[in-house]
This record gives sequence, structure tokens and C-alpha cells, in this order.
Amino acid sequence: SGAIHIDQGICRLLLPNAFSPKGDGINDVFSVKYPFSVKAFSFMIYSRFGELIFETTDMSKGWDGTFRGIDQPVGSYVWIIQFTDITNRTQTGTGVITLLR
Repeated sequence: SGAIHIDQGICRLLLPNAFSPKGDGINDVFSVKYPFSVKAFSFMIYSRFGELIFETTDMSKGWDGTFRGIDQPVGSYVWIIQFTDITNRTQTGTGVITLLR
């Protein structure tokens, strides 16, 4: 009988382009929509002034729109994600998230 070989496809990050941390249970946290298994993960969010305001190495965690316990203003924020998948391929993604209130 023949063997079945399955190649892992390129892992894709799905992230929204806006979120509204109003505490209503809808889009309250900006995070990876469908976390998957990786060997390494880094998620950073920067203010428009280039200040690092959120960082995690846990793909299941996300940003709640605060920095040091203070609600951040409505506007655009830059995110950078880097991860190493289970095949040791490192990928980097960047984008902009709009914080709404």
C-alpha cells in the first residue's frame, strides 16, 4: 500500500483591521483570530509616536486598548508579529489596527 504525505501549508495570520474595547464583549481585544501551534511567537503594538505599548509571546493573548492601565486614544496603531512555525520557517507580518471607542 502507498504512504500518504501531507505538507504543512503556509500558516496565515488573521487579524482584524479595527477593534473597539468598550467592554461589550464584541471586538474588545485585538488578537490573532485563530491561534495555531508555533515554536516561537512575538506580538508588538506601537503608538503613532513609536512607543512600544503592548508585547506578548503568547499567541492566545491580545491587546485590550490600554497602556499601563490607561485607555489609549482612538486612532491607528502599528502591529508587528513574528513567529517560527513547526517547520522552523520564520515569518513576519506587519499592519495597522484602528482603535475605536
